[in-house]
Amino acid sequence: MAGVAPGAPARRAPPTPLDRRGGDDRAIMITIGFDGWPPGSGFMQRTKHALAQVVAGDHRLPRSMLVYVWGGTGQEARPFPSPYMHGLGEVYVLRSADAEKGRWFEEKAQIARDWRAAFRGQVVPPVLELVVGTDVDDTRARLDARIEGLRFAPC
Repeated sequence: MAGVAPGAPARRAPPTPLDRRGGDDRAIMITIGFDGWPPGSGFMQRTKHALAQVVAGDHRLPRSMLVYVWGGTGQEARPFPSPYMHGLGEVYVLRSADAEKGRWFEEKAQIARDWRAAFRGQVVPPVLELVVGTDVDDTRARLDARIEGLRFAPC
């Protein structure tokens, strides 16, 4: 479930385009990092990833990612390539920034299906990590967004 607890102030990030770098704020994002490369990942993607891995040190970086987002303008494609992940991440907007606020919503994602569709692969790699975040650095919006009862279940 995600949303704002009843009685809490309903503040949110304004609609911003998420499919370009800069100005791309969002209320909540859940990123699922996988331990395998998408089919067709090329030399440059793997090289950039290797450089990032050197900087990350002992923290093993995912090789492909799905990002589920509350935010955006509602005009973004579903899914669209993350402008930050060089072809290794796909973004799914679950609710735009203009969605109803001030109440809880239940969200479900078909992670294996989404990975196969996003990366055109058959074998879904194991999940390596889960990241929950928010982003309001561009608009400096005040935000109240929460996630509760996050769980994985068999597909």
